[in-house]
Formats: sequence, structure tokens, C-alpha cells
Amino acid sequence: MAAESLLSDEELDRNFEALKKALPVLLPAHRGKFAIVRNGEVGDICDTVAEAHGAGWRLYGDDRFSVQEVTDEPVYLGIFSHADHHGTS
Repeated sequence: MAAESLLSDEELDRNFEALKKALPVLLPAHRGKFAIVRNGEVGDICDTVAEAHGAGWRLYGDDRFSVQEVTDEPVYLGIFSHADHHGTS
């Protein structure tokens, strides 16, 4: 991933806030899964972080998205918000 393609802090913050706002709707059906978030909007939900990362690339053709776990206590991962754990969740 080239440095110039990384999300800015503002984009990461906007994506994180979008996920937090969407949690009441997402948690009942998607707890423990991974949300793809881009431009402050939650997109697809995937079973693993690796699936979400691949789906984000297929959807957008770049790495300008975040992947966050759908959980009661979301964790701000900053630049590592879509690190690929090589098939582990």
C-alpha cells in the first residue's frame, strides 16, 4: 500500500463515527462480523476481516476504506483499520 493512498485522519475519524452510529442497527444481525466503511458510510458486511478487505478492493478498486469489527465496543484502529490478518478474524 503506497503512503499516498492511506486514509487521512479525518477520513478514518468519519468512518469510525459512521460505524458507531450504525451499531444499533448492525449489532443484532452482524455482531462479530466486519463492516466496510467508506466516505462515512457503512457498506458491505463480511464474516472475516480478510473477506472484508478483499470485498473493499473489489467494490472500490483502491484501499480508501476502513474495515471495522461490528461489536459493542468498537476500537479505533486508525491507519490499521483494514489490516489483513491473513484469513483470521
